[in-house]
Amino acid sequence: MGLNILLVSPNCAPSDVGGLRTLVYNLADFLSRKHHVTIMTFGTKEEPTLEGLIRYHYARTTNLYAKKPLMKIRVTSLGTLRLLKKLLETGNEGKWDIVHCIDPLPAGLSVLIYKHVFRQKFKYIVGPPTGYTYELKRFWFLRPWAKLVCEKSCGIIYSCYAMKRTLSSMLGVRHKNSILIREGVDTTRFGPDLDMRSLRKRLNLYGRRVILSVGRLGSPRKGFGFLLEAVSIVKKKYPNVALVLPGENPPRHLESTVKELELDQNVFFTGFVPSEQLPYYYALSEVFVLASIEDDRGVSETYPLSALEAIASGKPVILTDVGGNAEIVRGNGFLVPQKDPKKIAEKILELLENRELANKMGKKSREMALKMDWRDITQRLEEFYLACANL
Repeated sequence: MGLNILLVSPNCAPSDVGGLRTLVYNLADFLSRKHHVTIMTFGTKEEPTLEGLIRYHYARTTNLYAKKPLMKIRVTSLGTLRLLKKLLETGNEGKWDIVHCIDPLPAGLSVLIYKHVFRQKFKYIVGPPTGYTYELKRFWFLRPWAKLVCEKSCGIIYSCYAMKRTLSSMLGVRHKNSILIREGVDTTRFGPDLDMRSLRKRLNLYGRRVILSVGRLGSPRKGFGFLLEAVSIVKKKYPNVALVLPGENPPRHLESTVKELELDQNVFFTGFVPSEQLPYYYALSEVFVLASIEDDRGVSETYPLSALEAIASGKPVILTDVGGNAEIVRGNGFLVPQKDPKKIAEKILELLENRELANKMGKKSREMALKMDWRDITQRLEEFYLACANL
C-alpha cells in the first residue's frame, strides 16, 4: 500500500486547534487513503494514538513561544531534542520512505540530526513553512540551522511566493528541487449553498448584516482589535451590523474594546465551534474579513486557511497585505493595508452597499477554490513525494 510517510510538526495533536493542526490533519487524512501515514508532534499520554487511519507519536509537550533570544534558543533546542528522542524511540519502525517536516525548526532539525548521525536511509522534505518561520527575521542566530535543514533536504514545498521570497532573501535558500503547492480546502464541506437557517435563528441574526472573521482570538497577529475599530465605523451607517467571532476564551482586552466602542449588541463571541459546524458560519456571513498584522516577533500569515475556507464558501474577502494574503485576492475581494481600520471599514461598506459586486466577487471566490481542492493538492504532493523518494 503506497509509501510509508511520517509528518513531523509541532502543535498538530487532535486536541490542538488552529490552521497548522488543520493543515497537517488534512494532508494526513487524504494521503492515508493510499499510503501509510504517521504524525509526530508534541502531546500528552491522554491524546489518541489513532485517528481514523492516521497513527500518532507524541514527543513531550514543548511551548515554542518566546520573545527573548536566550529563551528562543532554549525552547528551540528543547523542542528539537524531544522530537529527536521520539524518533529514536520509534526506531524508524515503519522504514519511512518520506519524512515530511512542516517547518525547518525544530521539526526539520531533529530529522536532519536523526538521519545523518544515525545513518537513516529515508528522504526528508521541508514545507510548506508556516508563519513561525518569519521569526527568523528577529532571531537571526537560528538562520544557519534553518538554512542547513533546507539545503540538506531532498525538496522544499512552498504554499505561496511570499514565503519562497522570504526564505530566499533571509536564508539564501535556492533549492534546485522546490515546488509551489498551495494549501488546499475541502470544497465538499465548504460551499455557498448550505442551509444556515437554524444557526441564524440560534444566534438571533435575522435582519442583520453579518461579517465573519475566523482565527485564534488570543493571537495578536490576527488583528482583531483593528477589526473591532472598523466595525464601529461601519455601525454608524449600518446599526444592525453583526460581527461573528467563533472561538473560545476571547481575551479580556478584546472584550474591553467591545465595551469601549459600544459594540455589545454588534459583536458575537460564539465560543468554541466544532469543525463540522464551521462551514455553516461561513455560509451565514455576507463578508469575510481577516485583519492580520505582523506581530512583535515578526510573525504574520503565510497562506491563511480561514481565507481559503471563506472563498470555498463563495464569500467576498477583505484581507490585509501581509504574508501571502495578496496571493488569495484575485478579483474576489479587497487587499488593504495592515493596521488601518478606516480602510477595512471602507471596503466592508462598499460590499454591504453593493450586493451585485459582493455576489460577483463571491462567485469568483468559489471558482478559485474549486481549483484548490484537497484531492488535487494531494495528488500533486504524491507526485512530489515519489520524485523525491526516487532521487
